[in-house]
Amino acid sequence: MTRVGITLSVDEDEHKNVVFPISEIKENLFSNDSKQIFVFTKIDPSKEGWGSNLKLSFNVKPGKTQ
Repeated sequence: MTRVGITLSVDEDEHKNVVFPISEIKENLFSNDSKQIFVFTKIDPSKEGWGSNLKLSFNVKPGKTQ
């Protein structure tokens, strides 16, 4: 098992078209596992893109169980 934390961010400018959570999103993953942990919706669906400078930060560490 692996503990994964993801932090998402986007620049606060006129191109911003999504709101991400402020805190880290955490999930436990097992070998060959895939998960959808969150769905994001555009603020204005008529605008192209999500914003400028989307950033993803990952924090990955082994779980406490083997």
